[in-house]
Amino acid sequence: IYESMRKPDIIFYCKAPIEKCIDRASDRGSINYYAAGMDLSLHHDQDENLRHYYHLMNKAYDNILGKENNCFLIDTDRDIKEISEEVQHIIDQFLYIQFTFMHFMNCTGSTSSLH
Repeated sequence: IYESMRKPDIIFYCKAPIEKCIDRASDRGSINYYAAGMDLSLHHDQDENLRHYYHLMNKAYDNILGKENNCFLIDTDRDIKEISEEVQHIIDQFLYIQFTFMHFMNCTGSTSSLH
């Protein structure tokens, strides 16, 4: 279904320890039945079920995104300013490479498309 869609240039995989994720979700209010993975019946206790669910989700994302060469793992268990600086640095590098490539293509007179 997604084969015809253009792949993203950059993927940011923002990841934090499970307990931090649970704390952040709890700070936003109560966690609903489906967001806690209760429909999967991983554990009879809702808190333990949530931990198991988040663990499964982390493994799934690690597996899927680990195969992408344009994916950057961002550790979000730190100050927002540090996170922002890291993301900006990655974007700056990407744009520099794109600009250099396009400049090279223009200088060589190539008319091939980048897409």
